[in-house]
Amino acid sequence: MISIDSDPARSLRRPTNMMDNMPDEDFSQALLDQIFSLWVEPELARQGLPADRNQIRAAIIVLPPAGEAVVRINDEAHIVASVKAKGPIEAGDPVTLAQIETIERVYPAELDPNSGWICFARVADTINIAFDFRRNRARALRLVELGHLYLTTAEEARDSSRWGPAIENGFAAAELAVKAEMHLIEDAPPRRHDRREQHWRQWANLGNVPEAHAETLGALGRARAAARYGDADIAMTPEQVHEHLKVVTEMLRHATDQIGEGLLDHREGIAKAQRR
Repeated sequence: MISIDSDPARSLRRPTNMMDNMPDEDFSQALLDQIFSLWVEPELARQGLPADRNQIRAAIIVLPPAGEAVVRINDEAHIVASVKAKGPIEAGDPVTLAQIETIERVYPAELDPNSGWICFARVADTINIAFDFRRNRARALRLVELGHLYLTTAEEARDSSRWGPAIENGFAAAELAVKAEMHLIEDAPPRRHDRREQHWRQWANLGNVPEAHAETLGALGRARAAARYGDADIAMTPEQVHEHLKVVTEMLRHATDQIGEGLLDHREGIAKAQRR
């Protein structure tokens, strides 16, 4: 989360939970300007309202997959704030600004797990901005869960020395992990095996995923024809199958980390998103 003073003459306000490498004041002001110029002010114009920034208490910009942004302003923007209180507060008691020491986090109250979002909230003399541009998180989570099923089947085949099914199912699990991560930044990632492997190799070269993930995806893909169709003898040794399945486990864990914590708390929203 980024917090800035609503008075531009004052310096950037640094919440106590933020790291020392917070964005500077110029960046924060530029981000605020972008939020208003790209989304809030056009929405005000569409509604025939004056473009007065001082009248905007809260705004949420929802960024759905393959769709136009949805902008909610003031009373339409339902925002939750996690705060650190100055002292004890009894459950059920109202919370006033005087009782708040710092605002730790702001986020939309109604989260669509497949949409990215930007959240703006003015609290007293501080403007708080938070954002999460990841899309398709519910879809990605579903792919990871399916990947674990294929991985379990691959491990069972490995333990029974059925190397062909172990490779075939291990490759399926690896591809599902890769596709899950791709969905977080692309609404329509590559569907062909070779293009997906090429994309993941480039992603690893950029340092976005461990090199071993790209190597395992490629190795299992190359071994798949012999494993599934019997086109040739399987060249992969049992030891290599063991090692690659370990990497597939890491790939699914990495994908889960990229999807992010907290998504399991929104199962109802995920179920609705999956039925669309």
